[in-house]
Amino acid sequence: MKVVKKSLKNQRRTLTLNEASIQLVERLRGGKPKSVFIGELVAAEAERRKKQSFYASAIAAYTPEVSRETLAINAQFPISEA
Repeated sequence: MKVVKKSLKNQRRTLTLNEASIQLVERLRGGKPKSVFIGELVAAEAERRKKQSFYASAIAAYTPEVSRETLAINAQFPISEA
């Protein structure tokens, strides 16, 4: 990947990828610039990990005791299906 001349010096970064990864980026990016495409990939992965962490903590919090209490409350206050 090249650093474009219009980039500010303090914002320039390089990324080294193997040939297979570069070819994959080329196939998948469509008309987007490589830097935009890779930035979106990284942001999507960060969001995926954030959701994964949230769901893992929610599952851990839903203990058998919480499940019993939920079922008891549902039995006390049934919701009409009509």
